[in-house]
Amino acid sequence: MANDLIGENIKRIRLSLGMTMEDFGKMFTPPAAKSIVSRWEKDESLPSPKRLRKIVELGNTTIENLLHGNSKKGSLIIWFKNGQTAKFKDVKITGRGSLLTFTYFSQSDLVKRDAAFSFDYIAGYSFGYEDSPWT
Repeated sequence: MANDLIGENIKRIRLSLGMTMEDFGKMFTPPAAKSIVSRWEKDESLPSPKRLRKIVELGNTTIENLLHGNSKKGSLIIWFKNGQTAKFKDVKITGRGSLLTFTYFSQSDLVKRDAAFSFDYIAGYSFGYEDSPWT
């Protein structure tokens, strides 16, 4: 899929509502099965336009932000398989395929930088906005 952040954004909205995939699916008319919600979150399929509008409503966001990401910047923590940790502020994630790609503002030399890390080396990561409870 061209924009693989859509599924991540749908999952973020579902989790922010404290819902399971099954509960989230019940919010739609007709209801979406758990397997359908899973396919949305894995970027294997897109919700119908009607369901996209409902997701936007539930997430208190816009279609533009849902489909193309939020222009807000947040904080990123990456845990690497070798035990190291990297922390970045003022981050905007720009892609998530075989690489986690993002831009950030370097505090040391006051320059905007691009970065990319292979998921082969990443054990996990967390991204949150300054005003988000999970930052």
